[in-house]
Parts: sequence; C-alpha cells; structure tokens
Amino acid sequence: MGIEKYGALTILFLLPQIAIQLDFGVTATGTRVMALFQAESKFNYRVQVFWEVMATLVVIGLLQVFLFSFFAQNLMQLLQLEQILATQFNDVVIATSCWIFASLIGAGVSIAARAFERFKLLASIQALTVSLFWLGAWGLAIINPDIVLILWCGVFSSVVATILLIFNVRKTIKLPTDILGSRALLLPSYFHFSAGTFAAQASSLLTYHADKFLVAALISPAAVGVYNACASIASKVLVIVSAIATFSFPRAVRLNSEGALDELSDVYLRATRLCVMTSMVIVIPLASLAEPFLQLWLKADYKAEYAYVLILMAAGYLFASFSVVASNVCIGMGGARMPALFAIIGGSTTLILCILLAPEFGLYGAVIASVSGMSQALIFNWLVAKKLGSIQEKQMINFSLSVILFSGVTIFLLSQVMYIVTSWFVLILSGIGIILLLIPLWFLCGLTTENERESLSSLWRKINGNN
Repeated sequence: MGIEKYGALTILFLLPQIAIQLDFGVTATGTRVMALFQAESKFNYRVQVFWEVMATLVVIGLLQVFLFSFFAQNLMQLLQLEQILATQFNDVVIATSCWIFASLIGAGVSIAARAFERFKLLASIQALTVSLFWLGAWGLAIINPDIVLILWCGVFSSVVATILLIFNVRKTIKLPTDILGSRALLLPSYFHFSAGTFAAQASSLLTYHADKFLVAALISPAAVGVYNACASIASKVLVIVSAIATFSFPRAVRLNSEGALDELSDVYLRATRLCVMTSMVIVIPLASLAEPFLQLWLKADYKAEYAYVLILMAAGYLFASFSVVASNVCIGMGGARMPALFAIIGGSTTLILCILLAPEFGLYGAVIASVSGMSQALIFNWLVAKKLGSIQEKQMINFSLSVILFSGVTIFLLSQVMYIVTSWFVLILSGIGIILLLIPLWFLCGLTTENERESLSSLWRKINGNN
C-alpha cells in the first residue's frame, strides 16, 4: 500500500471515532444518570435511561450516516482524496457509513458496563476487538491492500464488540413491560449537562484531530500518511490511559452523590498519577527510540523531520494524559462547563495555529499546533486539583513539574546513545531496557509516593518469597 493510500485510510479510520464524539453528549449523560440511579437503587429507572439512550443514538446514527453520504464527495475533494479512492469511492462511502453506525451503537451499549463499573469486562472486550481489527487490517494490507476490505474489517470488529457487550449485560438492561409507555422520558431533563458535555467533546475533536484533516487539505495526502502514522503511534498513549481511567467517571458520580469528597480526592490523585506514569512508560522509550524506529520502518522513505514530529507528538500526548482523570472527575461531579471551556480553548488553538503554521512550515507547523492545543491539559488539571483542595493542588503542581523535567532530561540523554540501534531486535531490547530503567530512576528522583514505594517493596518481597 502506497503512502498516499495509507494517508487516505488513516483519515477514514478517524471518522467512526469522530461519530462517537458527535453524539450530542448522550452517552456521557446516560452513563452519569444510570450511575446515579444505580447508587440510589432505582433499578427500573436506570434501565429506562439505557433504552432512551439507545433509541436516541439510533436516530443520531442514521442522521450521521445520511450527512456523511450526502457530503462525502465534497469532503473527499477538500481532503484531496477523490483521485486516490477513484473507482472505489461508492464502496468506501458504504463501508464507512456502516462503520460509523456500528461504532455509535456499540458506544451506546457500553454505557451499561461503565455505569455498573464492570471495567474488566469492558477492557477485555475492547482489547479483544481492537486486536482483532488490527490483526485483520495488517493481514489484509499484506495479502490484499484494499481500502474497502480493511474498512469492512473495522465494521466487523465493531459488530463483534457490540454483540459481546449485549450478551454480557443483557440481564441488567432487560426492560420491564410495566415501564413501556407508563413514564415520562428521563433524558430531556438532563439537557444542560448533555449540552456542556457535547461542547467539550466537539472541541476536543479539534484538539486531537483537526491537525490531521488540515494536513491533508493544506499539504498533501502523502504528508498526512506520515503525519498520521506518527500521531497514531503516539496517540496509543491516550487510548491506554483512557481505558485505565474508565472507572473514574462512574466512581466520581457515586462518591459525589454520597458526599465522600475526601475519598473522591484520593481517587483523583491516585488515578491521575497512575495514568501519567503509565504514559511515561510508553512516551519515554518511544521518544528516545523515535529516530532508529522510523529509520527501520520507513527505510528509504525516512526523513529526519519525521523523528522530531514523533517526539513532539509523544510529548503532546503525555501532556494530554494529565487531563483524562481530571475531566472524568469534573464531569462526574456535575461540572461539564469547565471541561467544555478548556476543550474549546485547546481545539481553537490547534485549529488556528495549524492554519497559520502548516502551509509555511509543513509537518513541523502542524505538530507544533497540535502540541500547543494539548498543553492546555496541564492548566485544566491544575484547576481541578485546586477545586478539590489546597493539598491536592500542591501535590499535583509538584508532580506535574517533576514529570515534565524528568521526562525531558531522560529522553534527551537516552536519545544521544540510540545510534547503536541498527536492527529490530536491538530496538526491542532497548525499549525493554528503558522501561526497566525507569522504575529505579523514579525512586532515585523522588517521583514515587510513600504508598507506591511500600506497594512496590511488598511486591518485590513476594516475588523473592519473603512475606
């Protein structure tokens, strides 16, 4: 598959993700309301909310499919993809439309698992279906690099995920017959919360995806292929962190409804530290090994600027990881306005800077715009910590500064000796070595808390057979 076709494919991959975010805040509202009714033991109400969400998403999904199909040709022309897709255009529109609808319905079904805090189930199904999709896409790219077949592989993985979720939550979403037609709708009364959540979601799309579409429109599909490859690798940080932080939203809803603010603050601090340190485990090896990794992967197509794009992109997603738990906690407490405001600031920053910088500076301009938009996550996280208390604020400021300094210095020093990496085997060994090196470095540099040190010490004693 040529680099231009790959660029087109990465743009099409984004559309189902965008569709999930453009749900008018329905899934986030449904999760929150179901979690509230769960905490209050109003089980019939939680089931009613679930089916109201599903009915609403069917309507939204059909609307999205109609709009995409109607404007698909204009969109492809704008993104310079029309000639690349050529005779496959209609097939691409059909497959992408099905993927959009299937993804939205799957996101709706998943709220039952989220609201009932069945996170192991959700993580297992997500891991299975994501692996299924990428293995299928990779196999097809080698055997028959056809864009339409790869898109249908995405549709299949979304349908499988939805079926598995329905099977596992079917008892908790069974609608009693006495509810049908006997109660007023519940979702409309939460319109203001949905509106704020939707504003945050729509704006975050600008922060994390506007640069990719603008690179295609302002530079070329070939450029977006390379840019999206770097962004796709780096963005896995946020995917993993978001999966880890899934529990924080319904947990925040429950603890806030119970008035357990001390416990909520503790959940916020622990979960944020876990997410950020997980990001560091991925970002530091990725950024340190960016140059040899891309040289081995792209071979003759490699250019020095690609490594800098990947390093900056990885740094941006490290910044973004600070806001994942903070956003979940803030929305779980009923405050959707602040996440929406900062999402708008981040999205606007990315959009404006990309329009100004990408035509003049190419990929460098686009990645600077993207990282600038994501950096607002640091300020947002600080404000959430401040809202929870002065102790939390002080701890989070110290932690944030320590992480940025530690990561920057470590990446710079390690990258100076990575010229020794000349094969995939050495690259993998180097990545593992860096990860193992990070743990003692965290201890030596004081990044771990007393509880974390005690937990790791206890684990080490158990491994060595000492209780």
